[in-house]
Amino acid sequence: MEIATLNPDSTSGAQAIRPPPAELPRNGLEDDSPRHPVVVTKGSVILALFGLAVFAFLYQDGGLWLLGLAAACLLVPLSLAVVRVWRARQGQLQLGLLRHPLRPGFRAHLLQGLNILLCSLLLGGVLAAGGAHYARVWLSLNDDQFTVVMALFVAGLVMLTMLALVPLRRVYLATNLVVVLLSGFLAVQLVQISVPVADAIVLDSPLPGEWFVQNGGRSALLNGHQDGEINAVDFQLLGADGRTHTGGDDAQLADYAGFGSPVVAPADGRVVGVTEGYPDNPPGTNGDRANHVIIDIGGDRYVVLVHVQQGSVTVQAGDDVLRGQPIATVGNNGHSSAPHLHVQVQDTTAEMDAEHTYPMVFRDVEITRGGAWPWGDTGELRTGDLVRRLGT
Repeated sequence: MEIATLNPDSTSGAQAIRPPPAELPRNGLEDDSPRHPVVVTKGSVILALFGLAVFAFLYQDGGLWLLGLAAACLLVPLSLAVVRVWRARQGQLQLGLLRHPLRPGFRAHLLQGLNILLCSLLLGGVLAAGGAHYARVWLSLNDDQFTVVMALFVAGLVMLTMLALVPLRRVYLATNLVVVLLSGFLAVQLVQISVPVADAIVLDSPLPGEWFVQNGGRSALLNGHQDGEINAVDFQLLGADGRTHTGGDDAQLADYAGFGSPVVAPADGRVVGVTEGYPDNPPGTNGDRANHVIIDIGGDRYVVLVHVQQGSVTVQAGDDVLRGQPIATVGNNGHSSAPHLHVQVQDTTAEMDAEHTYPMVFRDVEITRGGAWPWGDTGELRTGDLVRRLGT
């Protein structure tokens, strides 16, 4: 039982009761950690569900996750930084994690920090594999401008990791589970591009010269094709300044470096399908049907070359073709807003909705990787790569 002490210096005539001195923490750090730091709140659950919904929307939008990367690497770190500043003014930050990260009272905060660190590393892996290179085509960036974009993405991931070192006092279970799910998804996608496949079809390049891979790779985070086109590759030609065109916002088809470039047969075979009557779309617009050439290369495998220029096909169904033989030129029709060549190998002669497509590797080419991801270098093309056909 505590015994109150009397204050002899009181001038009121009454003896004031002095409260007992507070018990000091043994090392000044025990009170830094709440007794039950892991919580589940209605607000955090709503935020987690909102994040999952946004991710699902961005992922489904063409299968290309450039906007998702922008959100994870830029929007989220900036938002967290604003929240940290606001909570710091309210004294709600957990600064003890920086001083004593292994203290038992900070285990939940440490696990949360490691959770965010792992997710940041995996996001960095997606960037290294070429996940942001679609911005070059989408925004018509030159090399220097794209370097700035990549620097911003990396800076955002560094900021995200640093913010994990100064967490809030509470650890929200729902949002941490979302981060775990995101990390698992990213890991699966990176494994897909790192493991070689046994059924890849070997082709020659269908285009002379050096071309940029706009969409490619066996990850939905790199390749915008879905469903019956999951293994397809899109090629687009970059001009001397590293951009797809030189016409600004009012660019015409003739302003695109690749429009009208020759398309050659990527393998020996027999032409089994030709469509060339659909007009080419003005840049920035899309059509319903595309011009194409389908070549039977044997073994129930069919190469489909799509978006060829209207009236440019020089072969017809039943013709035998040899690899390297000119057969059409690059156009911009069907679901295409800028001139490019879509290539895939499938198991049917149908123009669309193939039941199965096959991964492709290209021989007699020089590949300059657009990303620094060191695994899975098997000749399969990924978004951001530059591919040059040898001898052209």
